[in-house]
Amino acid sequence: MNKNKLKAKMVEHGDTSEILAEVLGIHRSCLSAKMNNYRGAEFNQTEIKVMAKRYEMTDAEVIEIFFE
Repeated sequence: MNKNKLKAKMVEHGDTSEILAEVLGIHRSCLSAKMNNYRGAEFNQTEIKVMAKRYEMTDAEVIEIFFE
């Protein structure tokens, strides 16, 4: 997970971690754990799809941010 690139997308679209957590329907601490890969916490497919749509990500960006 490339946290810096995800944060750049968030800033580009005016989102804070509080806003993104609300959009994803998760607690802000859960979002932080997933962004920092804390104890293996990862975004699920639904969450990735929501962020990809919200931030208008290309398939390449999704792979680069979440799977490399």
